[in-house]
Amino acid sequence: MQFINVQSMKLVDFVLKFGLVLLGLIYPYVIYCWIGALPSISEYFMTAAQPIFLLVNAGTSFYFITTNNWRTPGVLLLGLSCFSLEYYESLHTWIAASFFISCLVSILIGKRYRLISIPVLLSALGLFHSIFLAEVLAIFMICTYHFLILKDLYLIYRERSVKNNE
Repeated sequence: MQFINVQSMKLVDFVLKFGLVLLGLIYPYVIYCWIGALPSISEYFMTAAQPIFLLVNAGTSFYFITTNNWRTPGVLLLGLSCFSLEYYESLHTWIAASFFISCLVSILIGKRYRLISIPVLLSALGLFHSIFLAEVLAIFMICTYHFLILKDLYLIYRERSVKNNE
């Protein structure tokens, strides 16, 4: 399996990946407005939002699995989709916590934007209000991180495209 390599990426790859990041950003808002408040994002699996839940998680899992240093969060996110909160509460909760911790580790392993790990870590304070709030805050920062990385990769891609066309 090949990980993201700016030399092999095409414009359509950037559009797809930016679309997935944008979907990850707006998804919690959409399901909240559509279904109403629930204790956690995983609770939306047991609602009419289930197809969106699965689509976003599958797309994000693929994105993570094919991104350098993000394979573990991708596999864990896929596990969240496979082991529903309804039937596997303890396992699902353990996988969810592991997912967010592995995202924090992946950000710290990266060479850029490591400071984003601070608000990701601080998002855990949202647990004092609700699991949903903590998840949304962490997801927002994880999406911000990926947006910034993709922006940098796109600028490199564009620069190399211009040089190759000269």
